[in-house]
Amino acid sequence: MKKLTAIFFMILLIIACDEDFEIKSEFTENYVLTCIIDAGSPYQVATITRSYDVEGYDPFSNTEDKYIQGAEVSLSVGWADYQFKDSSATRSDTSRYRIPVKFYYTNEMMDADGWDISIEALLPDGKRLSSSTRVPQKVIFDSENSTSIIQTGNDPIVYVNWERREEEQFIFDPRLKIIYYKFENGIKQRFEKKVPIRILQNRNEEVLVYSSPSYRSFITYTNEVIDRAMHEIAGDDPDKGNYYIGNAVLELFTFDRFLSSYFIELLSLDRFSIRLDQIDYNNVEGGLGVFGAFVKQSYEMNFNTAFIRSFGYNRNSDD
Repeated sequence: MKKLTAIFFMILLIIACDEDFEIKSEFTENYVLTCIIDAGSPYQVATITRSYDVEGYDPFSNTEDKYIQGAEVSLSVGWADYQFKDSSATRSDTSRYRIPVKFYYTNEMMDADGWDISIEALLPDGKRLSSSTRVPQKVIFDSENSTSIIQTGNDPIVYVNWERREEEQFIFDPRLKIIYYKFENGIKQRFEKKVPIRILQNRNEEVLVYSSPSYRSFITYTNEVIDRAMHEIAGDDPDKGNYYIGNAVLELFTFDRFLSSYFIELLSLDRFSIRLDQIDYNNVEGGLGVFGAFVKQSYEMNFNTAFIRSFGYNRNSDD
């Protein structure tokens, strides 16, 4: 890899010596619309910014927020139209931009799974940005061929299957978490423990590998990763009885065709190769940006009481 990098920069150096070599191309101003729709939530957010140029070659030297104010942003879901409003929020990192984060929002959208949706932004200078997509339908969990109770046994001990409701190939992103509770200062607090799909050994270190977006319509978890997650809930705390285990929840995200294409392009990148072209994904007419949608669903599994007690924990009585 070091040799390849050295060769690459030597080629650039030779080119620069033979002729004028300019890293920056001629600047063209573009407007950028970004809006990712959560089909099950009434609250949606959109941002509109514009591209910018800087002195020199460091894009982070810019300290002026290029947010576009005064745009008319509307979202259409079936026969319903929603007008976005202006809002702002406190910026957690003010090292570059010191003003609040500005955005457009609506908190009135109906459940949109399976619907055709579109967005349009009329900018103060008269330009229009627009895009459309179809929200995926919710999948059907195959409960007969999926785990319902987590207990000790042979690998894998957790397996969840689901069925597509449409022919188009959308990307799925499953994420498993364990819900548990602990008393802190006399108050029962709720926590979540994320579960990896496998554990790898890298020399003397363990590497936790979590699921990534794919076309697969199933997911499995081994005895090893479930046991590991359960042990880590209390860790070195000797008071295991202060922990109350609820249930396990598989959150499943189904992405529309635009977000699916974006993730597939991301996953196809070879992190060991040199790329001169970074992902420049765009599905917005009249400018740049990304407009996409996803559906979020949950599949719940219970824990066997004996399995919970084998770690010294208690079952949460509310689950």
